[in-house]
Amino acid sequence: MLDLLALLAVVAILALLAFPILVQSAADARAALCAGNLRQVGRAAAMYSDEHSGVLPGNQHSQPSWVDALAKYSSTNNYKCPDEAITGRHARAYTIALNDFLTPHPYGARKLDFSKRSRIVAPTETMMFAEGAEEYRAYDHFHFADGRENGYEPHAFAEQVDVERHGGAANYLFADGHVDGLAWSSGAKPKLVFPGSRFVNPAGHLVRAEVAGK
Repeated sequence: MLDLLALLAVVAILALLAFPILVQSAADARAALCAGNLRQVGRAAAMYSDEHSGVLPGNQHSQPSWVDALAKYSSTNNYKCPDEAITGRHARAYTIALNDFLTPHPYGARKLDFSKRSRIVAPTETMMFAEGAEEYRAYDHFHFADGRENGYEPHAFAEQVDVERHGGAANYLFADGHVDGLAWSSGAKPKLVFPGSRFVNPAGHLVRAEVAGK
């Protein structure tokens, strides 16, 4: 009897030790699935661009929106993380959004037009899609270009992007098609404040004059 109790105690201890590892493994698997979906969106965007003279799909203000335009090239199931739990009338069609700097003359930065792949100076550095924050998933695009509304300095960026969705990190699809999981504090946030960063704005600078209405 004592041997059985001792065995049960050992099993219980091992289970407690293994539980955090199992939880982390499940979280890593979810992050990988979300990254895989984003990768498929990237392939679809590339195919769309190839068939439209290098032009990227737009958003609700610069039709056609990527939501409809990419459906021909990819399953719409790829538009959201598999762990998106809301169903029924509150179900979201997508949990990702497009960087509005990659649309023609975005609101707040009308002088810019990076809607063609050939105009993006450093596609490996510029994000195209990211995972939207909970309250931001009703939009098909981020409002980075308009500093009066949101902008993309760290605080504003974190209001729009779910920067810690996967254990302190989030997935980002870049304009060249690769996906990177970036930790907020050590990955994405430094890119936002680094001088000349093209992470959000392909031009590599904040558009303060334009967002101020000048």
